[in-house]
Amino acid sequence: GQVAPRLSIVYDSGAAGGVAGLGGHVAGLSVIHRCPATAAQDGRFDGVSRDGADRFCIDDRRLVRVAGDGGAEYRTEVETFQKIVAVGSVPYPDGGSGPRSFVVHPGDGSRLEYGAEPSSRDLDARGVVVAWRVSRLEDVDGNTMAYRYAGHVGTGPDGERTVERLPVEIAYGGNPGQGVSLSLAVRFHFEERPDRRYGYAGGVAFAVTRRLRSVETRVGAQTVRRYHVVYVEDGLAGRSRIAS
Repeated sequence: GQVAPRLSIVYDSGAAGGVAGLGGHVAGLSVIHRCPATAAQDGRFDGVSRDGADRFCIDDRRLVRVAGDGGAEYRTEVETFQKIVAVGSVPYPDGGSGPRSFVVHPGDGSRLEYGAEPSSRDLDARGVVVAWRVSRLEDVDGNTMAYRYAGHVGTGPDGERTVERLPVEIAYGGNPGQGVSLSLAVRFHFEERPDRRYGYAGGVAFAVTRRLRSVETRVGAQTVRRYHVVYVEDGLAGRSRIAS
């Protein structure tokens, strides 16, 4: 059987504006990211410093190191039977180095790569990787999905450099090891949004300037189906919210 994306648009009334409007985001796009120390887990609170002292999370689930430094191995704090291995190194400006990418082994024989392609790594203004997005999945038989992203560089309200990284395409339906190309795809299309939002997360400036306009499924060069997202303005602030 082939591997295929499992995607959905999720609404959380308590969340800030995401790529699908107020409280809306696309579920099914996994990411490993830096996360702060907490009193419950570490006996103290410490924010993300973008150096060797940082902790890592996968989709907000805390990772715990179980072996090694370079090529360190991690598991999730709440056991999910995943083996997560840091790959390569990228130097920090102030000394030391952090992972270039990660490989995740879920335990079913499949293999996921995070940050293996440059477009799947989020960087701060100094070039430190702050997030590693899933870039490739290969099951035990070699069936493959490849994820592609685009980074939109901009300037925040205080002159900071911002990079808004968005999914562009998930290609699947093939087995490169057997010479079968990835002939199926899901493509994401975005548009400028009227309710731009800027802020900081982990000390890194971010911008939310685009919103999901449509999702397209393709076989080869042919569009099979296109799903459009319609928004309404919510509240006095006029924030985008999904209508349908």
